[in-house]
Amino acid sequence: DDLGTILDLCKAQRGMAFLPEFLIEKNMKENKLKIITDHPDFFGKRVVASLFWPVHSDFGLFNQWIKGELQTCVSKKQTFIADLAQ
Repeated sequence: DDLGTILDLCKAQRGMAFLPEFLIEKNMKENKLKIITDHPDFFGKRVVASLFWPVHSDFGLFNQWIKGELQTCVSKKQTFIADLAQ
């Protein structure tokens, strides 16, 4: 599947990705992934993602869940910590 391929590439140090929390937690415990918090291509910039599905699909519960998750993410205040050691 797509997540498996992305995860394999990250583990092989061939890339980096925004991954779902359940994948991060499992692989962090096994020391297979490292969380990057300061890469200039990802942090300090706005990241946009889109979800598409057919109009006739019944995603009512999913739609409610993702809307709640996105509102939670937006409502969290971001903090910035300067690295003065550089």
